[in-house]
Amino acid sequence: VYSGNLQGRSPKPAESEAKGAYVVHVVQGVIQAPRFVALDKWRFELCPMDVSDVVDMPGLKSRLEEAAQAKLELGGNRGMLLRAVLTGAGEVVHLLRRGDALNELLRVLREGRSPQLWWTGVVDEMALPHDRAALLERDDFIGAVVRQADRLTANPEMLAHLLQNMLSRRQLALVDLQSEEFAALVSEAEVLAVQHLREQEAA
Repeated sequence: VYSGNLQGRSPKPAESEAKGAYVVHVVQGVIQAPRFVALDKWRFELCPMDVSDVVDMPGLKSRLEEAAQAKLELGGNRGMLLRAVLTGAGEVVHLLRRGDALNELLRVLREGRSPQLWWTGVVDEMALPHDRAALLERDDFIGAVVRQADRLTANPEMLAHLLQNMLSRRQLALVDLQSEEFAALVSEAEVLAVQHLREQEAA
C-alpha cells in the first residue's frame, strides 16, 4: 500500500483530495485491512458546479460559497484550497464573459472567505445557452449539425457504423453500448460542436 504524500502540494489531480497515511494492524502474524488516516492540514480540491440555473452574479457567488462551506465541513474544518470549475449553459455565461468578470468573481470570493479557505482559481468550462428549436431552423452549418444529430439519434445502427469507421482508422474497437448511451454521445458531441461554432461565429 502506497499512501503518497502526507500533504498535497499543488492543484494537480495527483495532489488533490485527502492526503495521509495507512495504519496496518498485524494480528497473530496476519496483516489486516489497511485503514487510511487523513493527516493533511490543507487540502487541494476541485469544486465542480453546473451553473445552468444561475441567473446572476450574486447567485453564483452564493452558490460557490455554499459549496465551499460544505467542503470545509466534510474536510473536518481543515484548510481548503479550492478551484471552482463552472459547467453547464445558462444566462450567467454571458455575464461571466464580459470584460474581467471572471477575475472579479475570484477577487470577491477571496475577500469574503473563511481563514480556512483560499480560492486558487475559477475555471470557465461553460457552454453558451441556445434555443435548439431555433438552431434546427437555421439554414447554415450549425443548423445542419443539429439536424444530423437528430438523424443519428433516431438511427442507432447508422451511428454505430459511423463510430466504428472512425475508430477503425485508429485501430480501436467499439465497445457494446446501449441505445441511450449512443444518444448521450450524440448529445454531448452536438453541444461541443455547436458551442465551438457559435464561439467562432461571435469572434
